[in-house]
Amino acid sequence: MMIRSIDWREVSFLKILKRYFIPVFIVSVIFGLVGMFGYTKLKVTEYSSSSELVQNDNNYNLITSYKQFVESDKYRSMINAQIDQSSWKNYTHKNDYTAEIDNKTSSPFFSINISSENSNYAKFVSATAAQIFVNNIGKFLSGTNISLVQRAKTATVVSKKNDMIIAGMGIFILVFIISFLIIVLYSWYIGNVQSEDYLEKIIGLNKIAATNLSREKE
Repeated sequence: MMIRSIDWREVSFLKILKRYFIPVFIVSVIFGLVGMFGYTKLKVTEYSSSSELVQNDNNYNLITSYKQFVESDKYRSMINAQIDQSSWKNYTHKNDYTAEIDNKTSSPFFSINISSENSNYAKFVSATAAQIFVNNIGKFLSGTNISLVQRAKTATVVSKKNDMIIAGMGIFILVFIISFLIIVLYSWYIGNVQSEDYLEKIIGLNKIAATNLSREKE
């Protein structure tokens, strides 16, 4: 039966983890919160406006195809053509918008959502996108029977809560790992024995007495 030898670095790592976990954790949490706050300040505010539509028959499966159409280059080019003929044609960020369909399962109602950093522009594009969709979807899909229920709503701020949490968690993990690596490397290769209890508390070895041996002359 073989007995695995234990490397002193393995023992010291566990000791370091136990000793510095709470301080490093607290520092990492602070940096994570600061990162979340900074993300909300640096991230450009985004607005979303939606137009409500309804599938008038029971063919709800078509809504999945509608999503593909809304995400297609063809649909976007049709919207862009209308934008270029409007008062927004010279808007610097006229191409900086996203279009998507939102639909609840087993519901004939769905919405076309337009997101942009300009609230008025988001509402305009949403109204344009809905009208283009109603007028043209039948050319690409047979059996469509759609009605516009509500025109574009006033744009509201898009919540970035999930992105903010992800940013904060990313910073927390990064600070936590880097801090521990610095502490471990400092303790192993750079740091000196700071007290007589260092070997016992950090490395996990009992105090070792120094012995001076000399060979007698023959």
